[in-house]
Amino acid sequence: MRWALLGSLLFSNYLHASTLDDLSFLFYKNKISSNSKSLSEKDQCYPSPASSSCVKVVCSNIPNYQCDEADEIREVTTMCKGNFGGDCLTGVFKKLPKYQYDELSEVAEIATQCRNVYGSVCFDFVASKIPSYQLDERDEVIQVLNQCKGVYYDTIDCARFACSKLPSFKCDEADEILDVLNSCGR
Repeated sequence: MRWALLGSLLFSNYLHASTLDDLSFLFYKNKISSNSKSLSEKDQCYPSPASSSCVKVVCSNIPNYQCDEADEIREVTTMCKGNFGGDCLTGVFKKLPKYQYDELSEVAEIATQCRNVYGSVCFDFVASKIPSYQLDERDEVIQVLNQCKGVYYDTIDCARFACSKLPSFKCDEADEILDVLNSCGR
């Protein structure tokens, strides 16, 4: 009975929420009240045990001759410092055309931007909301990664919630999604 009452109270609040701040407040209020885990229910430790290492992802996506000497491997390990596994790079590589990351210097630029980005959850969320032509260049991807630095699962869960309650045209551009992420605690 208690859960039904709480659920109906929160649902009625959702109907009256008018701003991003209201939506993010309601999301966190519901999360605290229900003692729930993250909506994604994924393991939130980094790097995740199922994740490939950043070095492995880098070396498997460039020609072998660019990752077979000691100085090249040292360069790769340096560019991977601060990466939580290889999930961020893997998510980016799924979106970018191969010619955007087929040289070590191009991958280094992306790997550097993946520092302090938790997996690919934030990047995948943003990518799912904006048209693919807005993420087919390295500089566009880097802009998104800069917005995803330090963004954790709860923030993405809140953003998903907020976007599901907003009209679709208010959550389909990069600046609108940034507003949602900021409202949710980015």
